[in-house]
Amino acid sequence: IFVEETVLSTRESVDDALLEQRLLARLTALGLVVRHVHGRERCTIPMDLPLPDTAGAVLATGAAGALVHPSSGYMLPRALGAAASVVEALTDAWDQGPAVALAAARRALWPQRTRQLHALQTFGLEVLLDLDQAGSQAFFGALGGLDAADWQVLMGSDPDRQRLTAAMGRLFLTAPGSVRGALLRPCLRPAGRRQLLRAFTPGRS
Repeated sequence: IFVEETVLSTRESVDDALLEQRLLARLTALGLVVRHVHGRERCTIPMDLPLPDTAGAVLATGAAGALVHPSSGYMLPRALGAAASVVEALTDAWDQGPAVALAAARRALWPQRTRQLHALQTFGLEVLLDLDQAGSQAFFGALGGLDAADWQVLMGSDPDRQRLTAAMGRLFLTAPGSVRGALLRPCLRPAGRRQLLRAFTPGRS
């Protein structure tokens, strides 16, 4: 079987030995005995990378291209969802030269709407970083209490802005007071306000 112990988001590094200790404690609580370990994997996924440069000879994608969802850590839906449009942009513009083709691919990978969404997801990361264990449980409890369509929009990689705003409003209205406070707290910091400005101001990236 495959088992995993993870920290969703943190400003501080977490010792691997502590994670392994927690994992063994969970297995013990479930009545599972480890008789043989076939392999171990340890990784750190940066969730707050800045958007890639808009120029240059390399088209960054995957984790290196900031495709990791800043709030959830998911990457594959975003990467796979953008693949077809990026390939189409490359092939359509390739006869005009590699530089033009790369620029077209970057626009396909990071249109304005997606840049604004990334700013909003980064704001969500600021919310998560402020939560302690009880706060995290309350937050995800409120998130899980929404309709499936709402949390898919909130955790998705390319939602419609109107549906996203509506889902955010329903989360705020149905969440307990502690979660509402956590959602508002980043607004008091300059970095949080900048992310919201990038997310909701037309023409900004």
